[in-house]
This record gives sequence, C-alpha cells and structure tokens, in this order.
Amino acid sequence: MSGIAYLGPPIQHRDSLCLAFRKIGVELTQVYDYLSWPGRSDSPLQSSLAARGARVQAQFFGTNDERYLEETLRILDEAHITHVLAFWGTRPLADIKALKRRRPHLKFILNVLCHPIGLTPLTVKLQHLVMGSAMKSLDGLVVSSAYMQKYFEQNVPGTAKVPTLVLPPCWSEEYARKVPVEPSDARPNVVFLGRTDWSSGQPSDNVSVSLRTLMQQGIDVHYNRSPESETSEEHACPFDGMDIDKLTNFAARFDASLIVYELGNVQRRDRFDVTVPDRLITSVAAGIPVALPAEGYSACKEYLRQYGAVIEYRSMAHLAEQLRDRTMVEGLRKTAFEKAKEYRAEKLLPRLTSFLNELR
Repeated sequence: MSGIAYLGPPIQHRDSLCLAFRKIGVELTQVYDYLSWPGRSDSPLQSSLAARGARVQAQFFGTNDERYLEETLRILDEAHITHVLAFWGTRPLADIKALKRRRPHLKFILNVLCHPIGLTPLTVKLQHLVMGSAMKSLDGLVVSSAYMQKYFEQNVPGTAKVPTLVLPPCWSEEYARKVPVEPSDARPNVVFLGRTDWSSGQPSDNVSVSLRTLMQQGIDVHYNRSPESETSEEHACPFDGMDIDKLTNFAARFDASLIVYELGNVQRRDRFDVTVPDRLITSVAAGIPVALPAEGYSACKEYLRQYGAVIEYRSMAHLAEQLRDRTMVEGLRKTAFEKAKEYRAEKLLPRLTSFLNELR
C-alpha cells in the first residue's frame, strides 16, 4: 500500500517505522506535529501560563496556527495521502483535530506509545479527558498491549467506538543486534538504559539510590554518563551516549538490562503498568535478558511473555543474588538472543498494513 504519512516529532520511532516500510517499497511522507514544527513563532520551551493555557485550549479544540495547517495540508495533498499515522499519546491530538476538520476523508490513526504520563490523580484524569475528546477525530488506534487496550476501554471515553490494533512496539531489524556477543566480564553486571539527567525528567526517573544499592551489592552497573550520575562507588561503570544501532550491540555484552523507576513518591502508577518504555524495546533489540520488578509493570510483562529471558526481582539484593548464578545468566543470554529475532518491526508490519487497509 502507499499514501501513508507519519505525523509527529522526529524521534527514533519515526526512523524505525520508515525503515520498516521501506523494506516493502513504501516511502512514508513525514510531517511535523505542531510542537516540533520548525516554523513555530513561540518557543517549544516556553512555559508561561499563557502558553500553557493556549496549549490546553488547542488540545481540546485543535491547533489554530494557519501557517502550520496550510503547510501540513499542502504536503499531505501533494503526496496523495490516505492514512496518517500519528505518534504518540496526547501530543498530536490538537493537530489531528484541526487537520481532520479540513480533510475529513483522511484516515487518522493514533499510535499510542505512552499514556498516561501523569503521576497524580488530577493529571491522569485530565489526560484521559484530553484523549477522550479526540476519539471522534480518530479512525483507528494502535496500542502496545492488550493491557493498554483494556485500560483505555475502562478509562478513556469513546475508545470502544474506535477500531483498535494491539501491536507491540519493536525497532527495525536495522537497529537490532545480529550476531552473538561474548559476555563483557565474568563479574555479575547489568546495563541501565534509562535517563540519568535526573533533574530533567519526572521524579520517577531519579533511580540513583537503586543503582547505588545494586553497586553496593557487588554488581557492576553500566549507565549513561552525566554530571548528575557521577558517583565514587567501586562498581559504577559509566559510558558515553551513542546512537541506537551502536547501543544495541554495546548492550549485548551484559548480563541483563535493568528496568527500574523510583515509585516511592508517585501517587498514581498507571504509566508504569500501561506503557512499554523505549528502554525495554531497546533491551530486547539487543537480545539480552531483562531484569524488572516482580510487582507491577503489567504491559512490560505481557510484552516479554514470549521472550523467556526475564529476571524478576523483589529488591536489589534479590536481583544481585540471581545475577551471581552464572549458569542461569548464561542460559538466559542464549534464550534472549534467539527470541529477540521475533521482536522486529518488519515482522509485525503486515499486521499494521492489514489494519490500515481495513480502515479504507
């Protein structure tokens, strides 16, 4: 099929999707969401009350920047687009509403990677309202798990009326590790692929205490170097950031990829039960075991159901104990490498194209 456009920010998911479609001879047309559009007159970082108010208004009533709409519609018209795949969560909803009003014949499909992102009852409720307000403008939904689909049906108004495809998010095979890699060290270790610029994220992103605790258990912890992640711990092993195709091969040498968030001060944990985070997708693309908490993380566990190389832990001490079992770890590494081959965007693409064709 042809006539497909990507609407959203210039992120890895866009590039991966383009690579996968290119394998079947389809070149995706790419258009920015308004927040990413280079022609914006206001700064994307603007945080005044007026700017926030304007953003909320746009999410409920649609983007009103005529220059953005005219440019985007021109691109879609010239490319003879029939389907628009929008990424991710509530971010492109304002644009979808405005564009759908002007081109009602276009099919708009929202690919939900993360929803909700709020950590308090109020923010979660507001994000559900925003998402629900867009359902009448959507022709389809793509969600990352059956758990997310059920969560939407129970919490987001109007979801039941929108055709929905459950499609696990995977990177293109171009980003995946392709050959076996020897372990980096005989000492137990993990790699942490999450952010380490703690102050720039949400409170749940600051996992410095968990990382240090694991180091103190004698486990080498490899993590992205940043000023905020500096520590004198003996088992701290910082590395410099790298592109994802290099990162998957780099991560392949470690015992496991650590999935952890700081949930102690989080009022609502919906996000962590519902979302399959990029760090997990990258871990599987690297073909290594995944270590994640025994409690919660429902969508992640559904994602990993066929993977087989999973270490569930109740505490950092419990994780360290399991990592010291070198025979178990080596067995999981072999399983991960084989099972990871099934987690490729190209393998799942026929399900997406079939869904899009059904929406014609």
